[in-house]
Amino acid sequence: AGIVSTLCREKIRAVSGADTENPLTGGQPKKRHERKLRAKYTQLTGCRLARNSRGDDDLTLKELSQLYYLKKEIKRYEQKIEELRTKAEGTTQALSGMPGGGGNKDKVGTAATAIVSYENKINAAKQKCEVELKKLEDYIDSISDSRTRQIFMLRFVEGKSWNEAVDEVGGSEDSVKKICYRYIKKNKNCPKCPERMC
Repeated sequence: AGIVSTLCREKIRAVSGADTENPLTGGQPKKRHERKLRAKYTQLTGCRLARNSRGDDDLTLKELSQLYYLKKEIKRYEQKIEELRTKAEGTTQALSGMPGGGGNKDKVGTAATAIVSYENKINAAKQKCEVELKKLEDYIDSISDSRTRQIFMLRFVEGKSWNEAVDEVGGSEDSVKKICYRYIKKNKNCPKCPERMC
């Protein structure tokens, strides 16, 4: 684990002309040299190969979880808007029975500006959701096993808990988790790289 593949080294050498062989290690690059190769390969190809072994699964899970976190982000923005509207309504009622009240008018204006800002953030997040949903659907459609597809759909698209997923597909929470994480680990595929190297 952690050793740059022969194919990767050949690609880097072919594109950059760099000699990736290290005679001091019998043809295998040292760790420092390996990190440079990873960085070079990523720079040249845009491929995600240049990740260390400790972070591979985490990065993949982060990608799969983006839709879930974007939806949570939208909910937080909607809650903020609701809070601001409630405060603005209270301030407006106070204004109706009082002369002057310039300070309250400023508060209403500030709240209105903040609401518009949060609405813009919601719209931007919803656009990102559409992109992430398409990525997820393409990824899930490529899974050949029906049960595994259902687990991924329930967990990453519908945002269900592991227990809720178990209710749908059966088994135990531990077994469902293993199916998910094992598939991710065995199928690290970078869309910018034709070989399954990431």
